[in-house]
Amino acid sequence: MATGEKAEYRNAIRSRSLIRKAFVELMQDKGVERITVTDIVTRADINRGTFYAHYHDPQAVLSQIEDELVAEMDRLIEQCNANDLIKDPLPILRHIGQLLENNLEFYRLLLKASGSGSFLRKLKSAFVERMMNDPRTAARYRNREKFRATITYFAGGLVAVYEDWFAGKLDKSLDEVAVMVAELNPYRGH
Repeated sequence: MATGEKAEYRNAIRSRSLIRKAFVELMQDKGVERITVTDIVTRADINRGTFYAHYHDPQAVLSQIEDELVAEMDRLIEQCNANDLIKDPLPILRHIGQLLENNLEFYRLLLKASGSGSFLRKLKSAFVERMMNDPRTAARYRNREKFRATITYFAGGLVAVYEDWFAGKLDKSLDEVAVMVAELNPYRGH
C-alpha cells in the first residue's frame, strides 16, 4: 500500500469511527428513528460528503453496528465445539454475559431503539446458522428439522430472556441468568 493510500485508509477508518461515535451518542439523546444526517455530521464535526462517502443514511450506520456486534457474537460461538455447546451452553452464555457487560449501556440503548428487532433477529439467525452448519453437530442429530426447531426455539428464548434482563424484569446478574438459561437446555447431558 502506497503512503497516500495508507493516509486515505486511516482517514476512512477515522471518519467511520467519528460517525459511529456520534450516532451512539445521539442514540442516548433521541430515538434512533429521529437521528438525521445533519445531527450526525454536526456531532461528528464532519461534512455531509464525508458521511455519504461511507453511509447512505443513519439506518445504515445502525445496520453496520448491528452487523459488527453479531459478527463478534458469532466469533464467540465459533470458538466452541457445537456439540459441547449443545450439551452445556453455560461457558458460551458466560462469555456472552461478559461481552454484554463490557458494553452494557450501548446494548441497553440498542435494545430500546425502535429498530432493535432487526438486531435481535440477526443475532438469533447467526446463532442458528452457526449451529446448523457445524459438521460435527449435523452428523450427530439425524432429525435436522427437529434440531433446527429446537435450536431456533432455544435461541429465541435466550434473546427474550436477555431482553427482559435489559428491561429490568429479571433481578439477577448476567451470570445468574446464564446459569438459569443453561439449566433449561433440552439437550443437556445427551
